[in-house]
Amino acid sequence: AWKARADAYAHLTKELKQLDADRQAGQFNIYENYLSKMILDTNMAAQEAGLATAIAFVQNAPNPTRRREEMVAGVVTKCLAATKAGTRALSLELLLLLSEVDNPGPVVTGVIEGFDAKQPKAVAAAVTAVREIVRAFGVKLINLKVLLKALAKPFSHKDNSVRAETQQLAVELYRWMRQAILPSLQDLPPVLLKDLESQFAAVASEPLPRQARLLRSQQEAEEFDSAPAGAGPQASANANAAGNANNSAAAEEESTDPGVDAWELADPVDITKKLPDDFYEMVMSSKWKERKDAIQQLHDSLQKAIRLQNSPGTGDLIQEMGKKIADINIIVATVAIQSLGLFALGLRQPFAPYVQSTLPALIERSKERKQTVIDAIRLTTDAYFAAAGHDLLTIGDHYFTGASHKNPQVRAESNHFLRRCLAIVPARPGKGDIKRYSEQLKAGLDDGDAGVRESAAECLGTLSKLVTSKVLEPFIEGIDKIKMDKVNEHAEKATIKLKAVAPARPAAAAAGPASRPRPRPAGSAAAPGARAPAPSARQEEPAGVSANLPPHIRAKLEASAKAAAIKKAQREGKPIDEFLPADDPPSPAPTRAPPAKRPAAAGASSAAPAARKPPAAASASAARPGVKGKPAPAKDLGETIRMRIANDDSIDEKIASALPASVLGGFESSAWKERMEAMDELKEYLGDQAVSGSGIHPELVIRQLARKPGWKESNFQVNARAFQIIEWMAGEESLDFSTGAAALSVPPLVEKLGDIKLKAPAASALVAIAERYSLKLVAGLATEPIRSQKSPKVLADCIAWLDTQMIEFGTRGLALRPLVSMVKEVGLQSSNAQTRARAVTFMGTLRRAIGSAVMDLLDDLNPQLVQLLEAEFDKVGSQPMPEPIRTQHSLADSDMAGGGGGASASTAGGGGGDDPMDDLFPRQDLHALVGSGIYKQLGDSNWKERKAGLDAILGALESANHRILPNISGDLYTALKQRLQDANKNLITVTLGLLAALSTDSGAAQPPNIRIVALTTIQCLADKKPQLRVAAVAAMTAWANATPASVEQAVLPAIPSALADISPELRLTLLQWLADVLTPRHAKG
Repeated sequence: AWKARADAYAHLTKELKQLDADRQAGQFNIYENYLSKMILDTNMAAQEAGLATAIAFVQNAPNPTRRREEMVAGVVTKCLAATKAGTRALSLELLLLLSEVDNPGPVVTGVIEGFDAKQPKAVAAAVTAVREIVRAFGVKLINLKVLLKALAKPFSHKDNSVRAETQQLAVELYRWMRQAILPSLQDLPPVLLKDLESQFAAVASEPLPRQARLLRSQQEAEEFDSAPAGAGPQASANANAAGNANNSAAAEEESTDPGVDAWELADPVDITKKLPDDFYEMVMSSKWKERKDAIQQLHDSLQKAIRLQNSPGTGDLIQEMGKKIADINIIVATVAIQSLGLFALGLRQPFAPYVQSTLPALIERSKERKQTVIDAIRLTTDAYFAAAGHDLLTIGDHYFTGASHKNPQVRAESNHFLRRCLAIVPARPGKGDIKRYSEQLKAGLDDGDAGVRESAAECLGTLSKLVTSKVLEPFIEGIDKIKMDKVNEHAEKATIKLKAVAPARPAAAAAGPASRPRPRPAGSAAAPGARAPAPSARQEEPAGVSANLPPHIRAKLEASAKAAAIKKAQREGKPIDEFLPADDPPSPAPTRAPPAKRPAAAGASSAAPAARKPPAAASASAARPGVKGKPAPAKDLGETIRMRIANDDSIDEKIASALPASVLGGFESSAWKERMEAMDELKEYLGDQAVSGSGIHPELVIRQLARKPGWKESNFQVNARAFQIIEWMAGEESLDFSTGAAALSVPPLVEKLGDIKLKAPAASALVAIAERYSLKLVAGLATEPIRSQKSPKVLADCIAWLDTQMIEFGTRGLALRPLVSMVKEVGLQSSNAQTRARAVTFMGTLRRAIGSAVMDLLDDLNPQLVQLLEAEFDKVGSQPMPEPIRTQHSLADSDMAGGGGGASASTAGGGGGDDPMDDLFPRQDLHALVGSGIYKQLGDSNWKERKAGLDAILGALESANHRILPNISGDLYTALKQRLQDANKNLITVTLGLLAALSTDSGAAQPPNIRIVALTTIQCLADKKPQLRVAAVAAMTAWANATPASVEQAVLPAIPSALADISPELRLTLLQWLADVLTPRHAKG
């Protein structure tokens, strides 16, 4: 019989190679169910033929990943350690092909299961397979955390061959990761670790490896780049030249790439738990030795922790170390400075708020003559800049303070700090920043101290290399030739991380840009000989993205938005153009067919790429608001902050020309009554301007209010009037109160929510902004200011205000997860009883809004807090959320744009596409949770196995928090239909409950799926057991509630056949159900 199977496998292999993936995709679906059986064939010859068939399937099938998990498990179990060399080679090739389809990560995860095999040769084979996958594809798409933790088992294996293979895998990982792998190996025995380090040293001088095999997506991109359709000989030559330039640039980038970040792989460490109980007492001791020992202990703990957890006590530690920067003892100050640098390296982004409070002290301390202190300050300030996201705006003001210090060493060190920052910035500074820095550095060239002059020249040289001498030249006119030669000398020696600006190229070179050629829209072919625009020093910012964001963060945000749009389009079966962000219209994508098969264009259109946007997609893109011109407000739900007025040197001129001199003069007065009168005059002036149609931009007004009289104004009446002006501007429809104005207003307003005299006007202004845009915008801007508050009273009042707004506005569109995280951190875990009580009340309101699922977010609280929360939940559990009483204009505009119900829809507490549960518990794919083996289990002859299959689906729904995607396959409904005819009545009842749960948990009842089970479900109404009939009615009711159209399209067509049954129970129950379902619809017309 094995020969027959082998012949069948060989015949199927030939057939698979001849199938058309586009036209005959259904044929592949027929054969994929047998792949795992072929791989697990008990005969070695047949098994080898089966592996060849599986390889042919993976190479030719359009979607070979549906059975990937089963195939990988079979290969790991039976093939990798097979006796025949051909079987081992084919199994490894199959794993590489499965990795090549889209992502090697799932394959590596499956192969890691082989590390637990009983036979040493099976473990060694699994380790070898992982090594080959890493060698072929690299480590960027692999879950390195899981892999590195799994290495402990083969490293400690008794068999020497397993340990040797594991060492080779570790060496291969080192080639890709470099030093990032070392922290994960520190728990190994010292002898083994020393041996590994010697092997690492042998390959450390090698360049970073390059990916040996390309994923399918990379292959298609390479084909598209290498052969642009319709290009003539000259264009082909240009494309080849550009391709060579790309390859050389990519090779240079990869050779200097630092590899994998060890911080990303490390587990966060709570440093507060590593300190003794008397730490703060020792730090504040009058004896320098005790202070030094305590801080040294903290320093040692920080050195061992690569990644730190931002726990509640971490901020106190940082502030305490900030105080020790100025310690009278040099040793204590040095260790404290080094500890701050380690905090910045370990926390990264969460450390950014502490930069502003501790950096001035570091700059002041740089006047110290001790080189050890200077070295510590340099390392720490560099870590600060990295924690601040390499944003020059974060350190700008502090630099100018240091550069104008009376001590020459402070001035020189400030220049050195700026030079190091300029060398690693991810984006070139704007001309306003260039002007400020160059003026300060130009003055430094004339400084009386030689060290300051030298540091200023070095910094100017680095700035010249960064922005090009042509851009810098207008700002440093007047420098004599000797100094200019010095600056140019340093510019030649300077090294910067950002790539140099490319000079303008002739038209021939411009035909093949360094990046992937973008197809022009149809009908816009370039004329022969037309010149391409030369690249500018600063690329124009994409619309809708803040110009202040660094490019790497902006790129991540754009990629995340596009990925979300693709998922939503696939889930709802609609064109992707409907879900792409309005500010970023899609570029035409290449077709699936390779370039050689595309028909060549003729005439003038030959210069245009063959892959063009279909007319329907083009019209949909053109119809979307916000693609050109001003973004449509209906699409702005408060996600993007747009600053309309730059805070540069021209801000003073803009304010002086927009606001009356009497108002500005009144703000400067030391008498509070004059400041209050100026505030009243400003309100009257703004009203007059709004009536006349020439209103002043609110952002300009708020920037002036922040400067003078300022948010630290001592008189509450002046502050109250300032808040009233913000409230009026936010509510005035004729004024363009932008999201930038909201971002400038919310933090100072939040800080005053705890002030008894200013609480009311601050809250009113915040509500006006929320009504202008959305509560999501205001809550998002308020989260960090609330988190940074130290006063328990202010925290309690802020949480109470959030609780009130959540009731008044509803939770629709609100990003709840960051709010819950913040309230949990600063509220529930607070030592103040009042703050905890407010936080418990907030959680109670959240329980009313989203149900018992809120407990899943509170899994690491102490028993006392859990008891308090459970008591609150029991008290409010039966209370529904009231209807919102406030309207959010952005949500209302979104409803109107989407054909919704207008204002009434916008005030609903849930529903629509803004369900807050999507943020807390994203919907999951049921098929991925239960796997494809569920069908076999549901059809098993043993009723216990069938029950286990039903329980597995119910368990998957439970693990997904009863939130699954509506893409449930018809195969599952077909399998459940068989269970509705099961001989075991208990299983029928369970199946009916499962059918109801599928519709309820997915929020949809697809008519094609319901049509499969409708008749069989109705026939269950004839059963004599009342509980079974109740379950059937509940299932049909769930369908009607989830998708009303399923009644007309799936249930009603099955009723004539069902009524052929003479059972009185069926007829009575069915007709009663129809009356209950259809009567309300008939009443609505």
